[in-house]
Amino acid sequence: MAGTSLVLIAGCTLAILVLCIDGKEKSLPPRDLKDIVKFIELVKIKNKIESNIRQFTENRTVPEPVPTEHAPTPRPILIISERADSKDCMMFSLEKSNVTAGVVPAKADLWVYVKSKKAGNKTTSNKLTKKKKGRKLKLIVTGEGRKLSTLRVRVSMSKWYKIELPISVVHKVFKTHNKILHLCISCKQCNKKYHVVLLSHHRSGSRTSKSLPNIRKEEWPFLVLHSKPEFISYQK
Repeated sequence: MAGTSLVLIAGCTLAILVLCIDGKEKSLPPRDLKDIVKFIELVKIKNKIESNIRQFTENRTVPEPVPTEHAPTPRPILIISERADSKDCMMFSLEKSNVTAGVVPAKADLWVYVKSKKAGNKTTSNKLTKKKKGRKLKLIVTGEGRKLSTLRVRVSMSKWYKIELPISVVHKVFKTHNKILHLCISCKQCNKKYHVVLLSHHRSGSRTSKSLPNIRKEEWPFLVLHSKPEFISYQK
């Protein structure tokens, strides 16, 4: 009888104990001694698992990241056009571009100057309105016997226009022996008042390229090559 009372007292004492699980205090509901013992064993297992995880995390060595950095962005390469044999055509010597070894151009832009001549002093109101709106032009760039790019613009005054070229054409030219890029440009709706400035338009009589005014060179078409920065790794 005394032993039974002792077991009951011990069970009641354990039932009112306050245990801390996950940082929160929880009171055990009154249960029999078997459930309480099982609960205590589960708490011990939980604490052991947390201890193992903590020990594994502290002893784990994380490899240091390999330091990498971007190389300085290469400056755009500008190539002035040269006179070609055909009319309305031009050529660019990519061999003179001084492209650094290992740097591959990622973008090629052709810049052309569209010139608009000023009208006379006598101008009606309708003509003046049309002049402000400008004239719609269609610029077509061809090369290698096919159309490479097209640009539609409305020209109201003399201005530079950028025509993006397929970069694959430039890559192909770099693999050739002479590295000469031949381009031709045609303009729809162009006339005496609106025209694309090309070297062929500068010929007048027996003038040579050396006798051309220097200001003309500022209007010559030019090619701009853009390159992406390379990745430099310190890991060998």
